[in-house]
Amino acid sequence: MLGRYRALLSFSEPDLDRIIEAFIEWATFTEYLIFRKENIHTYEKEYKTVKASKRGNDVYAWKLGKRLKHLYNLPEFEFFNPKDRNKVQKTKALFMTFTLGREMSLDQAWGEVRKLFNRARSGIEKRHGKIDLVRVWESQRDGYPHISCIALFRENGFETFFYNGKWRIKEKALLTSYWK
Repeated sequence: MLGRYRALLSFSEPDLDRIIEAFIEWATFTEYLIFRKENIHTYEKEYKTVKASKRGNDVYAWKLGKRLKHLYNLPEFEFFNPKDRNKVQKTKALFMTFTLGREMSLDQAWGEVRKLFNRARSGIEKRHGKIDLVRVWESQRDGYPHISCIALFRENGFETFFYNGKWRIKEKALLTSYWK
């Protein structure tokens, strides 16, 4: 079943409406996993059936909520005062986006995005130290992958400045250079 859906991505001009329909069909199709436990002494067998976790279904949402629930209990923390625009401030938290060019097919882009992101992260960590991340893989309107993430740098901070209604960092060009 999954092979049929993956094949939809391999065309040079993929039909995004069909891909969206296929994803919804796959995500809403309930599947179960059957686990068997066998006692090595008595050979007694016990079976357990659970609903499969699939991105977009209730089991996936429950697991994700369970993984992230500790974030709701974190104390409030101010990295810098965003209203104070008169002095140079530093921050250890950045919101970053990673977008792929259209040099490769849609299928290749989704196949490579994880490797490209991990390579960029490694390069950034070599220069700026360890990073804690919360990231989201998204699809743009044309189906190509896009990554948004909040990065918390453990060791380094970045000088900020206010420009055109947004906070920016001076090292943007350096950080961007890791995303090829």
